[in-house]
Amino acid sequence: MSNLRELLLQVMNEYGNAITERFAEHPLGTLVRSEIPEKIFKVADVDRDRYVVKGSVGQGNWAKVPWIAIMNKEVTTTTQEGFYLVYLFREDMSKVFLTLAQGVTKTDRDEMERINEDIRAKLDIDEPQIHKNNDYVLGESDKAKKYQESTALFIEYERNHMPSDGQLISD
Repeated sequence: MSNLRELLLQVMNEYGNAITERFAEHPLGTLVRSEIPEKIFKVADVDRDRYVVKGSVGQGNWAKVPWIAIMNKEVTTTTQEGFYLVYLFREDMSKVFLTLAQGVTKTDRDEMERINEDIRAKLDIDEPQIHKNNDYVLGESDKAKKYQESTALFIEYERNHMPSDGQLISD
């Protein structure tokens, strides 16, 4: 059985080809929507009563930026509002980012930035791998730019230097 690291790398290595194929029932969709969320529940010992883990490769068509979100049910159960942890894959699949982000659907840009600044100010985090900004690039699509703007904090993982499962879980 694959570990989380291997599953994230599988998405990064296969997504470029997958998006040229039929969307419906594609195995990579199953990987992101079902297998990776299930793996996160197991390896990170995530409490199913408190958290929702959901992945997406798009709705009806391939997304430019696939994602896997980990949401505290007391905060939100949807990626449209509230804030949550989310793995965001860069459009070119060279990197994946673990971010603390907020829903982009129901929050305007100014409010989003105010919330991000508030989150950054309240969290006392002094880990060198955690960036307290949204100064990274997901891609050129409008959705990629909105996801980037929604980010309060992030950790960057390069495909060619993906850390161990233990480090991914610790982060």
